[in-house]
Order: sequence, then structure tokens, then C-alpha cells
Amino acid sequence: MRRALVAVSLLALAAPASAVVGPSVKLASERPIVVRGSGFAPRDRVVVKVMKARLVLSRTVVASATGTFATRWVRNLPTVCATTRVTAGGASGHSDSKHFNDQVQRYADGNLRQVYFSPDELKGHIERTYRPGAE
Repeated sequence: MRRALVAVSLLALAAPASAVVGPSVKLASERPIVVRGSGFAPRDRVVVKVMKARLVLSRTVVASATGTFATRWVRNLPTVCATTRVTAGGASGHSDSKHFNDQVQRYADGNLRQVYFSPDELKGHIERTYRPGAE
């Protein structure tokens, strides 16, 4: 069985300072599509997006009192070999952070950065490479 690389990007900002771990999101199932999140602010409105090939699904959920959520679509992800992107952006965060709203417009427009899947896709997008032990 061929497995697609699942790249999980998180656009949510940090949870309250008292939290040990910041927000996280994961694709729990591809058939049917299930996304789970944790570490969000209690009762935070979270916009969840799942993208693969030409499929784009979006839904707003409300985190529980403990900052978790689970959402399910009654469809499956396409079986094509492509990167799956899952994002979850919450409404809370730290407004003093320089990254508080630097990607908001791109996110709202659904204009997310491509996740590069193979070395050929990476060509032309690499600023520098690092090899431990090499200068």
C-alpha cells in the first residue's frame, strides 16, 4: 500500500503561557477524513482545512473546555500520490508576537504555501543546505 507523505502545518498561534505544549493538529484518518487537534485555547474557534490534490475542505469547529477538537468529513481523501496538508488556525494567541498576523491574508484567501514532496520539487526553493560535519 502506497502511503502519501502527510505534511502537517500548523498556523495556530501559541496557547496560553500556562500550557506545557502549544497547539498541534493531526490527520487521524484518511478514510473517512478525521482531523484531531489539541493545545488550543478553551472554547477557541478553530478553522480546519484539509487539502490534497485539487480537494480543499474547510470547516470551523469550537475547541472543548480542555482545548481539544475532532472533526470528521463523510468522504475519503483522493488516492493519488500527493502531499496532504492539514492546517488549523485558532482565534487566540499572543498579539505581541511578530508572527501574530503575518500570514493571515494568505490563510484567509486559501493561498497557502506549497509543501514540497520530492527533491525535484525542492529545486529552486532551497536557500542553503546543511550537512553535519561539513563546513
